[in-house]
Amino acid sequence: MVNRVSAKNRYCYIPKCKAICCASAPIPEKLYNEFKSKEVRKTIVPFSAPMNNHYCKDAIVTITSHKALRYAGKSSIGKNKWVVNLYADDNYCAFLNKNYKCNIYNNRPPICRDFGTIKGLPCPHQISKSKLILYKSGDFIKRAINRVAMLFF
Repeated sequence: MVNRVSAKNRYCYIPKCKAICCASAPIPEKLYNEFKSKEVRKTIVPFSAPMNNHYCKDAIVTITSHKALRYAGKSSIGKNKWVVNLYADDNYCAFLNKNYKCNIYNNRPPICRDFGTIKGLPCPHQISKSKLILYKSGDFIKRAINRVAMLFF
C-alpha cells in the first residue's frame, strides 16, 4: 500500500516500513477501550497522557516496555512520579502485530493518521515519486518472474 502524504511530492512506501516510529503514542481513551481486544503486545500499564498538545485530549498511552517509563522524582504528596518517554526503544505500539502491521489501521487514532503529513511528525520512509516508481517496477518484475516460474515448475 502506498499513500501520498504531502504536497511536496513525497510518498510513504509502506511495504518498506518496519514501524520504528510506532512507539507508545497518545490514543483517545474511548478508542483504546473499544479496540483493547485487538492488542497484540502485552500492555504493562495505560498512563493518562499529559495535556500538552491536541493529541493528548482525553488520551492514554499504552506502555509495552519498562524502558518507556522514566523516574521524575517525588510528587507534591511524596509519591514517586513517573513520566512516559514516548519514543523509548522497544516500546512499540500495543496494536502492532509481529509483522509490524497495525491491527486497527482503518480505525487508527489521529496521531497515527497525521504521521508523515505534518512538519512535526516526519515519516522516515518518505521517498520521491521517481523512487516510488522504481520500487513498484521492481515489485512488479519479481511477481511476474514468480508467476512464470510457477508455470514451468
